[in-house]
Amino acid sequence: MTEKRRSERFRGASSWRRSSGLRRALPWCLWRANCLKVERAFDAYNNVIGLKDHGRTDVSGDETWTVASFAPNTTAYIVSLPSSQTVHAGMDISFPYIGYDETYYEGNTGANATPPTKGNVTRTRSLSNYGSPQKEVNQYFAYDSYGNKISATNRLGHKTEWDYDATYHLYPIARRSPVILPRAARRRTRASSRLRPTTPCAGSRRRRPTSTA
Repeated sequence: MTEKRRSERFRGASSWRRSSGLRRALPWCLWRANCLKVERAFDAYNNVIGLKDHGRTDVSGDETWTVASFAPNTTAYIVSLPSSQTVHAGMDISFPYIGYDETYYEGNTGANATPPTKGNVTRTRSLSNYGSPQKEVNQYFAYDSYGNKISATNRLGHKTEWDYDATYHLYPIARRSPVILPRAARRRTRASSRLRPTTPCAGSRRRRPTSTA
């Protein structure tokens, strides 16, 4: 696969310097030559597969390197849906990840390199620590036979569901959101579940009314 590269540098324009109002509003580093630098790499389908953000060229420590992977389906020409994206804290591939995301399509929960057939995302996986042990969060999605999203489960496990019209299968007619109790209500629920039933004191029992007949 061919790879194209492009480098961009941002400079402070001389016409901006003559405008004191714009100069106060713009960042200081724009007034230095070759202050910001970004490099991009493209695949054969013009997808950005690498983005090197050098940040300010007069300082170091603010660089990031984003690498994206794609699994193109050339038969259906679905060629621009990402399968993974990583962000490194520097310009070395051995540097630790500060971001790692994977995307799965059409029910493939463990093979994100499989080319999508329709483009329906069924799982996203994000890792906050790619070392050992790994810390990850997942989101899950389900679709009906018409391609409508019928459920979405977020990273906390809360599930939202949708129903669609039976005639055209296009318009959502119902939505069921997860029941999330406020924090105060959750505390009350936990506290009430810890209470044990007790018998009332003898002195607090109410007397039965006596008949006067």
